[in-house]
This record gives sequence, C-alpha cells and structure tokens, in this order.
Amino acid sequence: MTQLLPIALRGLLPENVRVAIVKLRAFLNAISQKVINPEVLPRLQNDVVQCVVSFELVFPPSFFNIMTHLLVHLVEEISILGPVFLHNMFPFERFMGQLKKYVRNRARPEGSIAKGYGNEHRPVGDQTPPPNPPPAKKQKQSWTINPEPYVPKTTKVPEPSLKPLIPRPWELSVEENAAVVAAQHEKWKADCKKKREPEPKPAALMLKEKEVAEAEKKEGGAKPK
Repeated sequence: MTQLLPIALRGLLPENVRVAIVKLRAFLNAISQKVINPEVLPRLQNDVVQCVVSFELVFPPSFFNIMTHLLVHLVEEISILGPVFLHNMFPFERFMGQLKKYVRNRARPEGSIAKGYGNEHRPVGDQTPPPNPPPAKKQKQSWTINPEPYVPKTTKVPEPSLKPLIPRPWELSVEENAAVVAAQHEKWKADCKKKREPEPKPAALMLKEKEVAEAEKKEGGAKPK
C-alpha cells in the first residue's frame, strides 16, 4: 500500500492534500524497515510533525483523535525499543481475535478461552483415558461333560431354481399357447356350469324321500281298480 498509494492518488486530489498523504506514506515506509539507521531518526521525527501539521490545515478537527496523535510518538518508541516489527501490536491483536473465537459461554469467557485453547493445543500423546469401571463379581459356573462327541448338524439348502413356475406366454410356441387358452376356456365353462347346478341334497334327506316315494307306490298298487 505504501508503494501504490501515490500512483492511485495521482490526479484525483488537490495538490496540498496529495502532498500530505504522500509524506505520510514515505514516513510509514521508512519506519517499517527491518534495519533503521539511528542517525535518520531526528529527520523522521521532523517529517512526521510536518505531516501532522499539514493534516491539520486540510482536514477538519473531527478527523483527529488519539490514533492520529500517536504518529508523533512512533520515532521515540523506535529509538527506545528498536524497529517497529519487534514491538508491533498486530500479532497480539491477531492472537486476541483467535482467543475470542473460543468463547462459547458469555457468562464465563475466561473459562471458555482456557478450555478451548487447551483442547486445540493438547499434545497427541496426552490423551488421558477414562477411568476403568469397578470389576464385576465373578459367578461360579457349573460345567457338564457330554460323553458323546459333538457332531455339527448340516442342513442341505435347496438350490434356487431360476426357471419360473408358470411359463411365460412369449416362451411358448403357438400350439402350446392355444392349448393353454383352450384349457382355461374349459375350466371357465366348468365353473359356470357348477354355479348353475343346484346344491346336492344331504344323504339322509334323499333316503327319506326315497322311502316316502316307495310307500306311496305300494299304496297306489294295493288300491282296487
């Protein structure tokens, strides 16, 4: 961003605004180096003060807050602590954001963070096994000896037949299909005839009717003409 910002702002803003932003870009690029010459620190301090003054001439007072004022103290921190990457807050802010993801219980955030961090960073071999249950009481077992040798029972499973029980019409010839149709027709006629015939009378009733008919016949033959 410190390299591309002057190119992006070229021809977009007034000259006084563009120059102030470019000066800030040059200052941030200088303090972000891994190696800083202590002799250039006074010049950097003078440059950042001029940059903040230029911002005060361009932007309204509502633009300035504590973060804008901290630019003045960065050079002093570098002279005491060293380059910026040694005392940068970005890694700590990133780590705090990672700890914030562990919070599941808003009422106990510290416990949630400790539990989540411990579960994620636990070594592989540090898995404590659950406690063993108490041993159950052993019961006495009675054993019986069978004098006969054990012979396993073998059951013969019938082989499945792939042939259907009823032949399909397309598997028969014309003559066989005609014979099947004729047999079905005869069966249908027999069923219809059976439905039309009266039900047979019981044997006792038929015997009684026969006796009555014979008695009437004898009486009719005994009468005089």
